[in-house]
Amino acid sequence: MKNFFSLSTLLLITLFIILFNFNIIVTTLSPYPEEYTQYLQNILYTAIWLNIGYLLNLFINNVIWQKIAANDITNEPPRLLVQLSSFFIFLIIVSGILYNIFNYPITTIWAASGALGLV
Repeated sequence: MKNFFSLSTLLLITLFIILFNFNIIVTTLSPYPEEYTQYLQNILYTAIWLNIGYLLNLFINNVIWQKIAANDITNEPPRLLVQLSSFFIFLIIVSGILYNIFNYPITTIWAASGALGLV
C-alpha cells in the first residue's frame, strides 16, 4: 500500500508541474487552436481531481479504517461502511469535476438524487 501512496503522490506532483508549464506554454506560444488546448486542460484538471480523490480515499482507508481495525483486533471494520465512504468520496469528487471544470450545475443532480432517495 505504501508504493501506491508514493506513486499517486508522485503522479499528483507531476500533474501539477505539467499543468503549470501547460498554462505558460498556452499563453505564450500555442500553435494549436484554443479548442484543443481547452480539451487538454480539461483532461489535466480532471486527472488532478481524480488523483486527489484517490489520495483522500487511500488516506481514509489506511489511516482511519486501519486504526479502527487495529483497536479491535478480533473484528475488521464493516466492509459496507468502508465501501460507502469510498463511494461518497468519489461522488463528491465527480461533483467537483462537473462544477469546477465543465461548469455544469450540480444542484440538480444532488436534488434528483435526494428525491430518488425518498422514493
